[in-house]
Amino acid sequence: QRCINMKALAVGKQIHVHILKHRFIPNIVLANHLVNMYVRCGSLVDARRVFDEMHERNVISWTAMIS
Repeated sequence: QRCINMKALAVGKQIHVHILKHRFIPNIVLANHLVNMYVRCGSLVDARRVFDEMHERNVISWTAMIS
């Protein structure tokens, strides 16, 4: 399971870098998916960074960070 999470984290980070590189401002749905991905892969620092940079948060955003 840990190997799967590490691979998912690597791919997720590549996607996140691509988003940032092209100066795409993620909407709330995409930002929530990024937060969830980081939390599930155990990268809470990255999850918090995405959460803090969100222009808008909803119950899904907060639930992802609390859980």
